[in-house]
Amino acid sequence: MYSVELEPEARAQTLALSYAGVVELGEVLVALETDPWNFRRTPDEPVGDHYAHRAVPFGGGGMLTFLILEHASEVHVTQITWMG
Repeated sequence: MYSVELEPEARAQTLALSYAGVVELGEVLVALETDPWNFRRTPDEPVGDHYAHRAVPFGGGGMLTFLILEHASEVHVTQITWMG
């Protein structure tokens, strides 16, 4: 299990989300707690600390960028972009 932390900038960016965006973001955050390595830019992207900075689309117009700190079992959400 991973701890998911929203960096201050990402936390501020949640204010731009629609209600549906908040719900969809919540679903992604729960999934990140379980297995953040499951989110890959390409299906063949390798797993490892040097591939720990990732992005995942969510909802109809969101993008969440995060960093996996495996040694600490933490995921740091660095940016949330909403265009939906």
